[in-house]
Amino acid sequence: MREVGITPCAQYENEKVLQSVRELVGKLGGMERFVRRGDKVVVKPNLIQKRRPDDAATTHPSVVRAVCILAMEVGGVVTIAESPGGPYNKAILKNLYQTCGMTAIAQELGVKLNEDISFQSIPYEAGTAVKGFDIISPILEADVVISVSKLKTHVMSYMTGAVKNLFGCVPGTYKAEYHFRMPDKKTFCNMLVDLCECIQPTLSIMDAVECMEGNGPTSGSPRHAGYLLGSADPYALDVVACKVAGLDMEAVYILQNALERGILTLEEVKELGEYTPVQNFKEPGVKDIHFVKNPVLKKLAETLVNPRPVPDKNLCIGCGQCARSCPAQVIQMKEKLPQIDYSKCIKCFCCHELCPIKAMQLKRNKIWSTILRV
Repeated sequence: MREVGITPCAQYENEKVLQSVRELVGKLGGMERFVRRGDKVVVKPNLIQKRRPDDAATTHPSVVRAVCILAMEVGGVVTIAESPGGPYNKAILKNLYQTCGMTAIAQELGVKLNEDISFQSIPYEAGTAVKGFDIISPILEADVVISVSKLKTHVMSYMTGAVKNLFGCVPGTYKAEYHFRMPDKKTFCNMLVDLCECIQPTLSIMDAVECMEGNGPTSGSPRHAGYLLGSADPYALDVVACKVAGLDMEAVYILQNALERGILTLEEVKELGEYTPVQNFKEPGVKDIHFVKNPVLKKLAETLVNPRPVPDKNLCIGCGQCARSCPAQVIQMKEKLPQIDYSKCIKCFCCHELCPIKAMQLKRNKIWSTILRV
C-alpha cells in the first residue's frame, strides 16, 4: 500500500511542530526507516522566491526545522538546498535563505545551507516527455532527498505539492527552458512526473498548516487547513493533499499522467490518520478545461475563458523580473513598464508567479467565463 500519514498541527510553534512531525514520521515507520547514520541528507523545501513565511508561499521554517532535527537524530548529515525561480547564484540564495527563515534554522541546528550553484546534465532515457535533466549538484550528491513541500494552488499546474516541489531541483533560469519547450500543460506535467521518477525522493513531507488558495503559487491567499502530511510516495501524498483541500483531482495533470503511466494506483493509497476537508478552498483562476475532449474546441474554450497576464501599472515598480522570467521572451520593458506580446504568449504565467510584489494580474473575459461556468 502507498501509505500517507496525516497529523493535525494547528500552528507554527517550533516544539509543537516538532512533536507533530515526529508523530507523522512515526506513522510511516520512523526516520530510521529513511535515513541511516552517515547519510548525506538534502532537505528540499519549497522556496519559490524571497518571501516571508507568513505569506504562505514557501515551506514554513518550523516544518523544515523539525525534519532536519529528526534526520540528525538518526545520524544524517543535513543540507538544506533549493533553486528558486529566476537567477541561481550565491547572493540570491543567501537572501532567499535569510528571508524565508532558513538561515536561522541553520545557525540553531548547525546544518548546512547549500551555496554550491553548480549543476549537471544527466540522462534519463526512461522519460516520457524528456530524456534528461539539468539537476543541481547537492541533489545528485545526496544519499537521501527529503522533499518538504507546501500545499498551494497553482495557476499553471492547478496544484503544487510533493511532485511539483522537485522542479526546484532544476537550476534557476533553466526552468524557463522546460516551460518554453512544453507550453502544453499536460506535457509539462508529464515532464514533472519524469523528473520525480528520475530523482525518486526518499521521503516527502507536506506543510498543509497554512496553505495557499486562489492564484497560487505566490499571488494567492493564505488558507488554514491545520495538517501535516507525509509519505514515501509523493504521488500518493498529492492525492491525499487534493482531498484535504477539496480540489479536483482530474484537473491535476501530474496525477492524471501518473495514473495513465501506471505509476500511481488510487486503490493502493492508504490514509494513516483522519482529517476534515477544507470547505470552499479557492481554485486558481486558470483551470484546464479537461471535460472538453475535442482538442480544437478545448483550445478555443481555453482561449476565451482563461485569463492572461496583465501588469498593474499602479503597482509595478519596473524591476523587470517578469521580462527576465518569461520563457518565450515576449515581455519587454518600456519606460519601466512591461509590454507583453500576447500573440506569442504561451500562458505559462511565470511572470505572474515570479513577480515579487504581485503586480502581474490575471484578467479574463468575464462574459465567456459566466456563460461556460468555469
